[in-house]
Amino acid sequence: MRKQLDLPKNRCFSTGTSLDSCRLRRILSQKMHLDRSSIQAFVMGEHGDSQMIPFSAVHISGKPLLQWMKDDPVRYGKLDLVQIEKETANAGHEVIEGKGSTEFGIGIALSEIVRSIFHDSKKVLPVSPLLEGEYGQYGIHAGVPCIIGKDGIEQVIEISLTDKEKEKFENSCGVIREYISHIS
Repeated sequence: MRKQLDLPKNRCFSTGTSLDSCRLRRILSQKMHLDRSSIQAFVMGEHGDSQMIPFSAVHISGKPLLQWMKDDPVRYGKLDLVQIEKETANAGHEVIEGKGSTEFGIGIALSEIVRSIFHDSKKVLPVSPLLEGEYGQYGIHAGVPCIIGKDGIEQVIEISLTDKEKEKFENSCGVIREYISHIS
């Protein structure tokens, strides 16, 4: 579609995992009893069941989450990261079961993207650009952190991932490719 409309790749992208990332910050906020605005965390890959959370890159007020868990094992050491990942992936299903749709959540995520473009705020948001080598992926759109400004995607941010996180991201991109192969 982008090529048919003759749009540059930085101007044509999806909301990616922006909504999932909002849900992740909400879940972490509730479990840690901390304000959401103090939490920097992204969901990456597919907006769906194979999404992954790079916990090694999650920070609370500049301090890595894994360090919070180590430094205060009584309060934070019992955080179940596998369960948090499951809760984040299932959050949309729970909203649909409860009220029948998720239009308000995606509306908030989309408004944040549009606001960043309109105000040229250079906000880092996890949208789905066309990856051309970033994270070792080619020719696929997947949720990754990007700088968003007046020109759309101004830069794809490559954060360091652990080997396990790289594997999960590759798996998620594989799921996206599989879905695309069914419609192509």
